Amino acid sequence: VAALDGAALVPLPDGGLLVVGGEDGDPRRRLVRVKPPGGGLADVLTLFDARAYASATLAGGRVVIAGGLGGADTWEVFDPVTGEVLREPEYALPDARSHHGAIGLEDGSVWLVGGLDPDGEVLDTVVRLDPATESAAVSAGTLTSARSEPEVLRLDDGRVFVAGGRRTGGAVDNSVEWLDTDSGELRLVTESFDARPGAVPVGLPGARIAWIGNGRTVEVLSFADRGPLSPVKAEVELAGELPALVPGEAAVLADGDVLVAGGFVVDVGRGTVERRDVPAGRRLVALTDGVIAEIGRPGSGSSLRREHLRSEFDNPPATLLPDDDGWLAFDPAAGFVHLPTLRFADVRIAPRFDGPADLYLRDERGETVRVVLDAERTEVGLCQLGHPAGADVVVERTADRVLLRAGDAVTRCDVSLDGRVALFFRLLEGTRLVSLGVERL
Repeated sequence: VAALDGAALVPLPDGGLLVVGGEDGDPRRRLVRVKPPGGGLADVLTLFDARAYASATLAGGRVVIAGGLGGADTWEVFDPVTGEVLREPEYALPDARSHHGAIGLEDGSVWLVGGLDPDGEVLDTVVRLDPATESAAVSAGTLTSARSEPEVLRLDDGRVFVAGGRRTGGAVDNSVEWLDTDSGELRLVTESFDARPGAVPVGLPGARIAWIGNGRTVEVLSFADRGPLSPVKAEVELAGELPALVPGEAAVLADGDVLVAGGFVVDVGRGTVERRDVPAGRRLVALTDGVIAEIGRPGSGSSLRREHLRSEFDNPPATLLPDDDGWLAFDPAAGFVHLPTLRFADVRIAPRFDGPADLYLRDERGETVRVVLDAERTEVGLCQLGHPAGADVVVERTADRVLLRAGDAVTRCDVSLDGRVALFFRLLEGTRLVSLGVERL
């Protein structure tokens, strides 16, 4: 299978892939369903309208295909269960667009963001499509910055953000906006990142957005345990140089690392860059089982990469903290200490404070466990460990258990945590952080 310029790629629930439209001189009506590994030959279907630079978005178990050159004012639906392409007379867009971003929600709706109108003007409007009611309506809110080719990212905490893209005249847009899918309003989060061409935004586990490509620096916004307008900002300096990228040339692996076209795997937490044999120019799509589809243009070939597969036995390897300051963030006014770029499976934490503080462990579902760190006691709920004032306390998390240790005294506490966890601290008024040790187990 190959993808023409302007083709849309979307993973299917069965582990397959859908390749939608594209152009070869003119927009095409071809729809290719690539079956899961071992599932046999691909199916070739036909769209109602020829489309290039359209969106194809999975929502409610179906794929909504909207806009694009050739069919800029229409939308249609592919049903993976029946294998049919559907379009009703009501499937019309309120304003024609191509080169837009899109995101699907669990309620089956799809949001189209920005793009270009048929005259090439950059759009600031947002449209909500609802296949259940066969309706399409312009949202109440508009983008703070009109942009084409934006990335619309739904983070693992469910919140939706618009990042990147290009403004009128082609300049890179370095701002981030929060899309409130309840009200349809958009709010500016930040516009302070370096707008260098060739860096693309990706969503990382732990409610984070990272800009990767064209250099050694990765900018990170962490929204974990923060409001949508007040993320923690950090920069990570990588150990190696990355090439300039375009959207689609970076994919997040099952362990949270990022695979980059041109031959790299980036661990943002460690700041490491490892070589891989991924040809430049390949479009990378993470399929449902963790396989990465590397899709080339006609004549260049495509492949499947099993870099990491999701499994209940997964446990990230031990890693080192990066050498720079980007892994630790302070907010003295709020008494907040956060490790914005790191996530841990089994971990040992050795904090020292000169007053009372709370440690929070938050898993990928949003479940949070609070560890109270007081002068003569450390506790998790009703599970307590008494110790002399000023004793060095160690907290260990392993699967669904937290171990509290002070000298020879040990208490084991059962907790409800699943997968990797984020760490952050709340310092009571007047408390200062003296030292912090964090070790992967």
